[in-house]
Amino acid sequence: MKTLLSVFFVTLFASSYAQCVDEVKAIWSRNDTAFVGSNDSLFRTFDGGVSWVIMNLPESTVKLSTREIEVLNGKVYVATNNGDNRMFQSSDWGSSWTTVKNGIENIFGYSALIPRIGGVSATHVFIGGNNDIKRFDEGAKEWKVVLSGFGDAFVDLGNDTLVASTGLSASKTSYSVDGGVTWTPLASEPTINVPGSNPIAMVVKDIAQINGDLIVVGNINGSALHKSSDFGVSWQAVGGVSGVNTENGKKFLKLDDNTLLYAGQGSVWKSNDGVNWTELLKVNGAIRTMRKWKTDKLLLGATSGLYEATNLGEDGATVSICRLSGNTGANSVKKNVVDVPFLLSPNPALDFVKVTCEGEYRIYDEMGKVVLVSNAKTLSLSTFKSGIYVFQDGNGNVERLLVK
Repeated sequence: MKTLLSVFFVTLFASSYAQCVDEVKAIWSRNDTAFVGSNDSLFRTFDGGVSWVIMNLPESTVKLSTREIEVLNGKVYVATNNGDNRMFQSSDWGSSWTTVKNGIENIFGYSALIPRIGGVSATHVFIGGNNDIKRFDEGAKEWKVVLSGFGDAFVDLGNDTLVASTGLSASKTSYSVDGGVTWTPLASEPTINVPGSNPIAMVVKDIAQINGDLIVVGNINGSALHKSSDFGVSWQAVGGVSGVNTENGKKFLKLDDNTLLYAGQGSVWKSNDGVNWTELLKVNGAIRTMRKWKTDKLLLGATSGLYEATNLGEDGATVSICRLSGNTGANSVKKNVVDVPFLLSPNPALDFVKVTCEGEYRIYDEMGKVVLVSNAKTLSLSTFKSGIYVFQDGNGNVERLLVK
């Protein structure tokens, strides 16, 4: 016997959600897998939100406020706003965690990081905080500074082209064409007219690209989105969008080259050209972050909780996904899962693996995609590529499977 997880396992009933109570700060999602960070916890689901597990990060002194979640090459990176370490990594989708704090400033031995934004390129993970934007060097297990200044926005435009904003402390938006090794400031910053004052440069809070044009949202309440067709040489204010959201987080979601979603103060908007916007739906509170999942749905993290929108928001309706805090109530069930035996043997495995649990189980690949649903007690691995998989039984217990 070995304890794989000592967690709270929360089952959410899709037919009867209650009023959400958690303020969601960060989301990462793909297919049926999602990580959701709230003010004091980090949650994971493998089954499209039917069940959630609270992650046990290696930090016991405080409840951690998750601010950024990124995944690259099957590894999950989490940045928190408090605690001793604040940066964590998992190679098995949350079954175990290690700290990755090398290169993060310390004050009296404690991490000084206040994470504001995160992002990934094809090869690296980036985190922007209260001092600078850093890139994680996987070989050295160390964070290395790539841009000085408060990190406020980051986007990967593809083909090794990145754009990032370093906000008030540096008042500049920069781009890189070599995957983040070297950076060049844009020719100009978007500005806004303030009555009785000269135009002032906006602090860019998120960045996107549509039809080859840059779209940014700034830090001033009520200010318009701005668009540039010449990669930052000149900017045009974009009207028609109300309730500009000045919080840090993923405000833009690019569905394809010609379709962009924007999360405003309490609404989601859609545009096919970056100029004309249509309001799709509303939620209570400000939307901090937005991700796509389950192929045709949205996950929205707001100050009032977590929401799911069907048909990529086109239906105009959301379902509130609540009780992630593990509180018992009419619409939630809390379980303690302890002393879980090994589910697979042998592990690592080459040709086959024996399954000890009863009933149906699922196996996920490194990207969170379901590759097998079965109830067989002996499983042939002849069709599995070498790598790391996640096995989940019908009770929500998980174990990493290493196929040689």
